[in-house]
Amino acid sequence: MRLKADENLAAEAVRLLRSTGLDVATVREEGLAGAADEQVARTAAREERTLVTLDLGFGSPTVAKAIHAGVVVMRLKHQTIPSQLRAATRLAGHLADRDPAGQVWILQEDRLRIHQLGV
Repeated sequence: MRLKADENLAAEAVRLLRSTGLDVATVREEGLAGAADEQVARTAAREERTLVTLDLGFGSPTVAKAIHAGVVVMRLKHQTIPSQLRAATRLAGHLADRDPAGQVWILQEDRLRIHQLGV
């Protein structure tokens, strides 16, 4: 599974995802920190990577539709590092048996909501 971590995802969460064997590229490492959401979306789409973000704006069908590999929005009550680590652990588990391509996943502390994007 190929992921693109948005700049708001903690480095610790990125390391955790990588430790599970996921291929994670980050917006920061690619020099896209501060880039417009549309540019991040285009880059994720071009690289065929699922975008993982805390930015609720990427949950919009209009924005998410451009990212064919899917979008995972971590909608957390507290965006602390421990909260992100718990969410990243849960995400890795979900990715072990599901593919988010063509979908928006809203990952909350207590559930995962999946929205299919129209083509």
